[in-house]
Amino acid sequence: MQLVLPEGEANILYSGGSTLQDKFRFLIFLVFILIVQNNPSSSYEDIVINEIVTDADGSDTGNEWIELYNNGASAVNITGWEIDCDIAPYYTFPSFILQPSSYVVIHLRTDGMDTQEDFYTGASWSSSNMGNSSGQVALYNSSSHTQANSIDFVEWGATGQTHESQAINVSQWPGIPDIAPTVSAGHSIEYDGAGNSGADWIDQANPTQGADNSLPVFLSSFSTSIINQVIAIRWTTASEVDNYGYYLYRRISSEVELIKISNLIPGAGNSPWPNVYEYIDMDVEIGKTYYYQLEDLDFNGDRTRHPTVSIKYVRDGNSNQLPKTFEVSSAYPNPFGVSVGYASTALKIYVPNDKDITNMNISVFNIFGQEVFSFPEQFIKPGEYIFLLNQRDLFEAGGVYIWKVQMGRFQEVRKVTLIR
Repeated sequence: MQLVLPEGEANILYSGGSTLQDKFRFLIFLVFILIVQNNPSSSYEDIVINEIVTDADGSDTGNEWIELYNNGASAVNITGWEIDCDIAPYYTFPSFILQPSSYVVIHLRTDGMDTQEDFYTGASWSSSNMGNSSGQVALYNSSSHTQANSIDFVEWGATGQTHESQAINVSQWPGIPDIAPTVSAGHSIEYDGAGNSGADWIDQANPTQGADNSLPVFLSSFSTSIINQVIAIRWTTASEVDNYGYYLYRRISSEVELIKISNLIPGAGNSPWPNVYEYIDMDVEIGKTYYYQLEDLDFNGDRTRHPTVSIKYVRDGNSNQLPKTFEVSSAYPNPFGVSVGYASTALKIYVPNDKDITNMNISVFNIFGQEVFSFPEQFIKPGEYIFLLNQRDLFEAGGVYIWKVQMGRFQEVRKVTLIR
């Protein structure tokens, strides 16, 4: 570890004098800083192993993954941190800062482009997979895998894993050896956030990669439109579980950060049926583009952010900046499915300022022409809309599905492939 001081900082620290005693005190100060920066501080303890898929549906190779979560209020630099999952070599994080309330997923034995949410070890990283019947994942904040550098640990199926004793000594695992459950193919073992024992890991039949484990809200649409010189933000949920409510965030194109603009918008709690919500943003200026993001809050205080939509504000009747034609994007990501890292796929729809606009109907069909899912009928205004199709919405097997979007004289179809 290298301590880098701002220019002139060393001289400031020495300003008390140049005697041997002064220099000795300065050295003690440096040692103290190094100890603080190398010790697993409270911010380090906020980084937890959150979810693991050890036995994917079909081939395990390239489909196993480990999810980390920053449960704290501060960003944590995890550059150089390492994970051991009993398959050589250790995975080492490149330069990366994990933001608060954020997830990062490490995809094992597969190629891909690293992002803020996903890292890939590469297909040639190892010649073996994680154990399905038993195994472990250990997280260290250094390439030195000592007890002092241990951050988190979990073992499943059997006790006596390599890093078990270290984890017990630093209270990351029970004093009496315990284990997380062994789960069926396609399931994950998922941390409930409550403690450090095998009982705090659950068998999750529908893995929640890159998202809050409870997934209180299944969002089916999120849209913006211009109505009577204001912007209306509207969203529809397919169902809600323990949902306390929502906050809405906004930024303008010239800004960097999203700012909360709403008070708590009460949710439906536990609801197996669709619910529709709307928020009116009156603080808008002509010609500016606004970006909106929705956050849901469950009864435990856990938060989940959803995709962002945007709209350029113009006066009613001025269609110059609104979409000039009815447009439906390609489904993205495509293919989708938990086994390939995406629980949902989405369509983005642009609605023009057109006198013939009517209600919009969106359905999904299988290759035999049978309707397998439909969204609640949408009353549409000009603007940009996002519709989300979750793997859980399709109870049939994987394969090719057809989105059909019907609105007045407009009709578009798009193909998407679900991989189970």
